[in-house]
Amino acid sequence: MCELSREDGNAYLFSQGVDIDAFWRAASTSGITGMLDNAFYLVKVCELFKCEGCLPAKTKLMDKLVELCFDTDDAKFVTHLEDQYQDFMNLLCKVAFAMQLMQKNQFDDRSEYQVLFSKEDRDLIKHSGLLVKESSCWRFLHNNFREFLTAKHLSHLSQDEVVSYISSESGIKPSWVNTLGYLTGMNLSWDLISWAAENAPNALVKFEPDRVDVLDGELRHNVFLKLFTYYEERRLWFHDDLCEVEELAYFSQSYDGVAFLLDRINNPVHHISQYTAVNILRHYHGLYGMDKEVKDCLLNCCRNFPKTRKDTCRLAIFALYQLKLHSPEVTEELVALFKDSDVDYIRLGMYEYLVASNHHNMHADFFLQGISFVERDSVWSSGKYTFFASC
Repeated sequence: MCELSREDGNAYLFSQGVDIDAFWRAASTSGITGMLDNAFYLVKVCELFKCEGCLPAKTKLMDKLVELCFDTDDAKFVTHLEDQYQDFMNLLCKVAFAMQLMQKNQFDDRSEYQVLFSKEDRDLIKHSGLLVKESSCWRFLHNNFREFLTAKHLSHLSQDEVVSYISSESGIKPSWVNTLGYLTGMNLSWDLISWAAENAPNALVKFEPDRVDVLDGELRHNVFLKLFTYYEERRLWFHDDLCEVEELAYFSQSYDGVAFLLDRINNPVHHISQYTAVNILRHYHGLYGMDKEVKDCLLNCCRNFPKTRKDTCRLAIFALYQLKLHSPEVTEELVALFKDSDVDYIRLGMYEYLVASNHHNMHADFFLQGISFVERDSVWSSGKYTFFASC
């Protein structure tokens, strides 16, 4: 009954002849790693993985886990839950929905749970292994179940009702994003994907590709352009409540995505837009045959310093390593460009690049030269620059 450690999980997977790294990658993509410290779910998910060699999309996987848990609950009790299946599931969905509305992960037994649900309902719900009691509170075994069952409840409501719950004037409510993700994988009477693409593109970015596989490449690219230009037109740094820059890169990566970002870097609308473009591009997993163009673009950023701002230049330097475009020749050019620079972000970018690319031993002089900038006066000897240079 104790929580399993990752080592416990790996030991079990090894005993089952499962590729451990592939299993955890699949679990991470499906967003269920937090559930696998429970032996029941580890065993069941392992069985699914062994049968298919992969895991289904998150909504389908959660559906399977809920069904498996129900079968286990049914076998444990003399009362046959099968005869009350619909009532049983509907009640669980209502409990989850109530928690979501109240922004709670648990209900106090006396002040909330008993007030909201009749004794007859509570007597039925207590047969579920998904809902557990801790001290005087009831909670779902994992938040994934609360969010999934909330989505199941929403799937039976009209578009206007769903939109009224999940969104506000400023867009999707952050607390509803995961629920919305599950909802995209369910059969609805209305087109949720198109609605989100128009009204909440940042929410679509949050979902893994297999949860929005109905988006073709063109629509996916248009969603990306809409989100990028939103920040660009307002001269805002990219900072979104619903998605990280790495998620935007993963969502948008394509030939058209690379071409668009190269244009924004080579012909910047303004410095914030250029920085954002470099920041997204450096997280791409592939360059779609444009390796040379990307390398030349990033090097031109460096060659154009100080016209290129120092923070953008730092990203461009390290992006050459991140995108596997570094080489001794590239390193030689960068060192030649910046060997006499005393600009904090430039030297930081170079230190990061040289260490990560394992070219630092060939250019120890670059590090030693940095010491003179640190010791030059008290300005350089303070704050983070001292740390960067002394490294």
